[in-house]
Amino acid sequence: MIEVDRLTDIHSQITGTSRGRRHRVEILNKSAVVLITACWEAFVEDSATQAFDFLLKEAKTPSDFPVKIRVLASRQLKDSQDGRRVWELAGDGWRRVLKNYRNEIMDRFVVSLNTPRPTNIDKMFGDLLDVGQVSSSWTWGKLSATRARKTLDDFITLRGDIAHRVSTASSITKARVQQYRNFAFRIAVRTSNYLNGEILKIVKKSPWERWSFGRVS
Repeated sequence: MIEVDRLTDIHSQITGTSRGRRHRVEILNKSAVVLITACWEAFVEDSATQAFDFLLKEAKTPSDFPVKIRVLASRQLKDSQDGRRVWELAGDGWRRVLKNYRNEIMDRFVVSLNTPRPTNIDKMFGDLLDVGQVSSSWTWGKLSATRARKTLDDFITLRGDIAHRVSTASSITKARVQQYRNFAFRIAVRTSNYLNGEILKIVKKSPWERWSFGRVS
């Protein structure tokens, strides 16, 4: 995000800060949109991995994990034709089975997270942590979660147009970049704090501190 802000600074250095349409600098705004989306994608992946690893570290027995996750993680052993695989659960083997499950889920969703839309994100966190619909927490002020999902979808579509078609249906202004930047920070804060609360319910410990961005926390 520091690099995004740097692009905005370069934009101002080239064109100034007075009112009016800027020409031949839209490439800076397009680059910023691509970078913001990359930051959001990385944040989601890191949050999912760190939340799962914290839960695995704090769990004393498999029962400390949600039932849904235990069922999904053990399915591979159950479906295996090799009856010896059940012994992978012996001792602390359940930790390895759960970690393998985490890797499987992340590998599966990293592809879809190249388009980190709300539906992909909710499904990933649901399959990995069984924490409900993460995007339901994306609400502040008069903005509803439904509207926030639509906003993110629109920005991801915009990124796709830039990455795959170069051109966009409408011009991308510095103000639009700033809107996307602030929006990404807000949904990141809401996601982080939502996960913090859900993990706290499971193991009675917080995986990280709570954050805020402006009036959003």
